[in-house]
Amino acid sequence: MEKILAGKDRRRARYLAENDWKSNEYDDKSRGERDDVYIKLAFRNTDDVLDEEWEKISLLVFKPIFSARKRR
Repeated sequence: MEKILAGKDRRRARYLAENDWKSNEYDDKSRGERDDVYIKLAFRNTDDVLDEEWEKISLLVFKPIFSARKRR
């Protein structure tokens, strides 16, 4: 959501979100959000976490928050 409000198109924003989700396979110290034990537990029965429903819910939840916050 933050990337979309910053002017990135949705495809680019999704690509960036997927990078945050995944770990860097070439860096042993890299940890993506999917590697967090609590996130693994929350999404344990979900095949594709970053699907269309995820995008829709993200927009509904975070757009008002990011739109209302003051930039420093």
